[in-house]
Formats: sequence, structure tokens, C-alpha cells
Amino acid sequence: MAGLELEERLAYIVLLSIPHQLLLTYDYLSKPVESIFYTIGCRKHGVYGSNCDIPCPINCKDNTCHIENGSCLQCEPGWFGGYCNRSMSFNTNTS
Repeated sequence: MAGLELEERLAYIVLLSIPHQLLLTYDYLSKPVESIFYTIGCRKHGVYGSNCDIPCPINCKDNTCHIENGSCLQCEPGWFGGYCNRSMSFNTNTS
């Protein structure tokens, strides 16, 4: 940062990748004045949890689930419930 003009320093932004988060720090004369955390998800698809190591439920559509609690955003056909663990039964008997 030494040697940067004041205008360049005012616009200096540091991006630091953290699991689940992106740390955005605005640098004003080398002193952070604001930090904002944004949830960006796991790097690996089909997992959730604080360490991104728990597989999404098997019946979640497109193997996609909520990053914190693993609930499904949508279910595969024939399944329902928050974790898509309830099967829809179709009775085709017409007796």
C-alpha cells in the first residue's frame, strides 16, 4: 500500500474468502472502517453445514438444500416435506 496515491487508497478493497462468507473491508488510510459478511454458500455442490461436509437429503431436487439446516428448496417428483423425506403414495387400484 505504500506508494499508492490517496485516491487509490480510498478505493482499496480487500476481499477475503472464508467458508460460507466473504469479508469485504474498505481500507481508508490502512484502517478498516467497515466489515460486511455475505453468505455465498459452499464451494462444493450438494452439501451444507458450517464445514460444508453434510450431504443434502437424497430427494432434494438438483441436490440443492439450505446452507445452514439442510432443508430442501424443492423436492424430486414423488416426494414432499421440508427434507423431501415423505413419499407421495398413489393408489391405482380401482376395486
